[in-house]
Amino acid sequence: MSFPNSNESAQPAVPAAPAAQTPAQPVPSQYVQPHAQPQYTQPQYAPPQYAPQPPTYQAPVRAPMSGLAIATLIVSFFAGLPAVVMGVFALRQIWVRGMRGTGIAWAGIIIGAIVCVAQVSFFILMGFVAASSAVS
Repeated sequence: MSFPNSNESAQPAVPAAPAAQTPAQPVPSQYVQPHAQPQYTQPQYAPPQYAPQPPTYQAPVRAPMSGLAIATLIVSFFAGLPAVVMGVFALRQIWVRGMRGTGIAWAGIIIGAIVCVAQVSFFILMGFVAASSAVS
């Protein structure tokens, strides 16, 4: 059964493309700006060439401080003879191991020697005082 007006093999209608299109022309605007500013365009400069950076500064590695030298200085205020002995060992340690603290060790030795002389003088003086009081 077929109908006289039916179009079974008909394809949907596709609009035909125009033969030759011209590039789109800008449509003149109806609104004109009263004070039109000129178009800004980026200047065509070359990208900046950065100079190579100098090497960063690194602090020199410092030798460690001798703990024995510090102990010598502390002990020298209380006990003279042990401070002198410790100071000599501290100087030896500093020279062998390449450590810092030579001045501190020398200060401990000098202060320790002064304290040692003061202690010996004190004991000698006390001996004379005790001997003179015992005779009377």
